Amino acid sequence: FTLPQPRGASWMSIEKVMYMHRGEQVTALLCERKHPPCPASAPLLVNAHGGPAAGFVNSMKTAADANRYPFRHFLMAGYRVFQPMFRGTLGFGDKWAMGNIGAQGSLEGDLGDILAGLDWLQSSHPSLKGTLVPARTGIFGGSYGGYMTIRAMSMLQHRFGAGVALYGFVHNRWMTYEGGDFTWEDEYIVPPPLEAEGFEIELVEEEGDSPGTSAPRTAARALPTSSSEGTPAAHRPLRDRSPSAGSVCSQSASDVWPLPKEMQASDCFNGLHRISKPLLLMHGEKDDICPLSQSQVAFHMLEKSRVPTGLIVYPGEGHGFDQPEHQQDRDRRMLLWFAEHLEGERGNVPDVRE
Repeated sequence: FTLPQPRGASWMSIEKVMYMHRGEQVTALLCERKHPPCPASAPLLVNAHGGPAAGFVNSMKTAADANRYPFRHFLMAGYRVFQPMFRGTLGFGDKWAMGNIGAQGSLEGDLGDILAGLDWLQSSHPSLKGTLVPARTGIFGGSYGGYMTIRAMSMLQHRFGAGVALYGFVHNRWMTYEGGDFTWEDEYIVPPPLEAEGFEIELVEEEGDSPGTSAPRTAARALPTSSSEGTPAAHRPLRDRSPSAGSVCSQSASDVWPLPKEMQASDCFNGLHRISKPLLLMHGEKDDICPLSQSQVAFHMLEKSRVPTGLIVYPGEGHGFDQPEHQQDRDRRMLLWFAEHLEGERGNVPDVRE
């Protein structure tokens, strides 16, 4: 018995590859067209997935799905698509899933996992060894993947020839307070020690608040403190983020004001001026998770700097594009963008229409 496959699946291949970065094994999926085979000089597109806490499987649906990202269209057009399961991805244990907490867009963490994958393909992959060049390498992604696209192109201009960022973000705090969803910042951004802002942590015993129990529990609260010279009195961490943590601080990351530089280290905002390669931005008009303003400010910065760019806003869409006509337009524009701005030989495009 053969399960039905997405249209065009028989023309594709998907390969699971594994490589090392900073002592950890990273898994990735490499998708490409089988018939006719992609030329050795075909362009490679990196898909930085969203979430980042999302899981993916080694399946033809991943390669052929056209709803969230147009893998099928890219593959049929002669692009290879590389999807690293960087730190923060689900399916590899809790430690890996929590691996980019407080380290978003880090060369030691998730962004470094992507670059290490490109380096491995260039140095060790049986068929791609020695074929990767920046002018033939693009990057795209949505939501957290949109952020990672902007981050990569602002930090590593020499590694990518073009990019497409879909409903991404450039500034965590701005996004948090404009959209009103504090979950992301409170779960993923690690504040500096509270003492640096003139506070110390006091552990207190509180009565249990769970139904049917009065057992005391340990909690933490922030108390103002300073010496006569204004020197912090202690250096205990604000929050222990390990799963076994026995206490948390009453002050969440989104409550820390003014915003210290440690909490802005992962933001793209102050690096937008370093983007020099073509970057297309796409966003939903009514996105309340990563608001449209995040792409608007990036677009205006790039336009002012005379970097090839564009901003496509889909009316009525939220976080992601659900209308079929918008999905088709997205696919067409992304194909045209990479065809215009990336070098490489993509070969003949097969006709897989039924």
